[in-house]
Amino acid sequence: MSEYEQSITISRAPERVFSQVTAVEQLPKYFSMVSRAERQSGERVRVEGEIFGYRFNQTGFFRVDEKSRRVDFGPEFYTAFRGWAQVTPGPDISAADLTVHLSFDISQQQEERLRGQITNLDAVIRDSLKRALESFKNYCEGHGDPLDEADAAAPA
Repeated sequence: MSEYEQSITISRAPERVFSQVTAVEQLPKYFSMVSRAERQSGERVRVEGEIFGYRFNQTGFFRVDEKSRRVDFGPEFYTAFRGWAQVTPGPDISAADLTVHLSFDISQQQEERLRGQITNLDAVIRDSLKRALESFKNYCEGHGDPLDEADAAAPA
């Protein structure tokens, strides 16, 4: 099993960051491999996109734990991939730390095939995760995003 985990600090209050983490429909805005995401019923979601040249259109789970500000996610039927995201208080009251953890439990044959297509698979996955977190941070902190509009409308 391969495990990948990265964290980033976002200059927004933890509850505001978590509200964006749980907004499934927003995934395509900051995860380039996702072209469409929609909540279906309960913990069920449908996600479409492409990764490493493989097109996917899958249902999966998206379990939100408001108390711990954690989301567990993964495909419904393909159990070799799963992950979680958790928001914790950042270095000050106006910041949050977002940690994303991915687990891949693929067969040795599948891993060898991927490694044959991609020179440094681990580096590619780590870089993709880093870029996704940076994109999410930019989305949360950027001008004109929903959090800026809500902040502007909030009473001082």
